[in-house]
Amino acid sequence: MTRNRAGDGRDSLPTFSRRQTLRAAGAAAVGTATALAGCSTGEAGSDATPTDGETGGTGESNGTRTGAPTESAEGAQTETTEGAQTESAETETPDEEWESWFGPTDNYDGFADRTGEAEVTVMVGADGIEGPHAYEPTAIRVSPGTTVVWEWTGAGGTHDVIAEDGSFESELVADEGHTFERTFDETGTTKYFCTPHRAMGMRGGVVVEE
Repeated sequence: MTRNRAGDGRDSLPTFSRRQTLRAAGAAAVGTATALAGCSTGEAGSDATPTDGETGGTGESNGTRTGAPTESAEGAQTETTEGAQTESAETETPDEEWESWFGPTDNYDGFADRTGEAEVTVMVGADGIEGPHAYEPTAIRVSPGTTVVWEWTGAGGTHDVIAEDGSFESELVADEGHTFERTFDETGTTKYFCTPHRAMGMRGGVVVEE
């Protein structure tokens, strides 16, 4: 029951029931809880979720570290394998090497065995390649210390004797009876040719063996 007493300011103020008071308190509590929950969620998201810049930086960095070495390793392995296969394919055996060297030489028929001889004569300008444009014998096997003497026949124009490795070189002459010699002291192989007639197949070879 509401009482109005004249002269009393407190009696003029409105009064609230118990139910209204409880409702107001409950609403305030809900608002506070909601605000706290929002703050908690925002902080967790901020700590757990990387920013766009962080995510992009991490992905790019991982791509650089992981992708580049793999590509480099695969490329190096491929290059090494291909290089080994190419080198293996291009390597010739001694017989194949001589066959290739004497490919255009019509009078080549293997190596003549002259081992044990102190001196061996090879004719320059012998018949065999489109006329007198050959060495005879074309290829020889000799022992260390053997002296090889090249003697000109005087046929086929001018000739010379040039080592492919540059170890010796004769004059370019056409005179019959002209000679040039070389002593082979160490084991090994030597290819030689006639400068004017090399393309025709005027080539020779010496193998020095024990």
